[in-house]
Amino acid sequence: MNERMSGRGEGKPFSFIDFYSRRVRRIFPSLIFCLLTFLVLGWFVLLPDEYSLFGKHTLGASAYVSNLLLWSEAGDYFQTASQTKPLLHLWSLGIEEQFYLIWPLVLFIAYKLNFNIFTLALMGAIASFGFELHLVKGNPTAAFYSPFLRFWELMAGSILAWLKLYKSEMFARLADRLTPYLSRVLLRDSSRVNSVSFCSNLLSVLGLVSILIGIFALNGRHFPGSKALYPVLGAVMMIAAGKDAFLNRYLLSNRVMVWFGLISYPLYIWHWPFLSFAWIVNGEMPELRVRMACVVLAVAMSAITYYLVEPYLRWGRYGGYKAAGLLSVMVIVGVTGYSISHHAGYSDRVTIETDEKKWDSILVLFGMQE
Repeated sequence: MNERMSGRGEGKPFSFIDFYSRRVRRIFPSLIFCLLTFLVLGWFVLLPDEYSLFGKHTLGASAYVSNLLLWSEAGDYFQTASQTKPLLHLWSLGIEEQFYLIWPLVLFIAYKLNFNIFTLALMGAIASFGFELHLVKGNPTAAFYSPFLRFWELMAGSILAWLKLYKSEMFARLADRLTPYLSRVLLRDSSRVNSVSFCSNLLSVLGLVSILIGIFALNGRHFPGSKALYPVLGAVMMIAAGKDAFLNRYLLSNRVMVWFGLISYPLYIWHWPFLSFAWIVNGEMPELRVRMACVVLAVAMSAITYYLVEPYLRWGRYGGYKAAGLLSVMVIVGVTGYSISHHAGYSDRVTIETDEKKWDSILVLFGMQE
């Protein structure tokens, strides 16, 4: 990091403008495309109060404060009413971007003041997790949506990145020392075991088990709290295991998994609005075939976003101009959301003429009626 900061070494000097420009080009295209799509769809599908709330949440999403907005509404992520909030899932994107806004500045100041970066990250993660444990029972909404109480999950990745970058040799020596003991317990013949491969495979297996435990332990009671340790530590262990670990090589590196990994961010953006709109239109949980159709549609839109939208805005020349343009469009999206909320969802667009034929066409659109 010191070489990047000072301009020495192979990498060019660190630039906040370049860093945030790359973040904008990475995050904004998919989100803008999705928000615009559902703003248009919502005009025809949502009733005034529903469209007004959607406009409010669009404004929050455009400013990356969805988590704070949902927190102010005192909503429980797991309650039934949450199904009718098409942008509910963007709470996590808000926390991520708040982290990327704050953490680089903290690191820069810490570097200038000659603080130990690893110690700072470790203490910050412990403090964040500790406060979350303290609040998860008394104020679960704050524990879920507060950025500072969720930063430890992102800081776990920062700590791992630092360890892999600067302490890889130390972990190789630790693997050499632990392998003889662990292999005797776990293996039938431990005489020809490669220490690095053995520890990598063990880490990936433990990581997958931890993630699976997290899936079954996940529910609305006292979450995140200690239950969040399972998926976070599981992900950390699987990443630390490296690409050559058996599970990572054969499970996560097959073509299907890699393809879904490539579209994972657009899929995260697209998946929930389709399901939520279907729930709103139906008035209750839609049938399984409708939910499956929504998932297929989300995958299709994610592929379109990845192959036809992102390449022209995320990479290539004129990165600064592209970032500025995306910021401008996002401001317009936010202003549009504010206008919809301020004008109560433009109730004059829904009149008595909105009869059964219109709603029949909407039901057909969502596959709820032949």
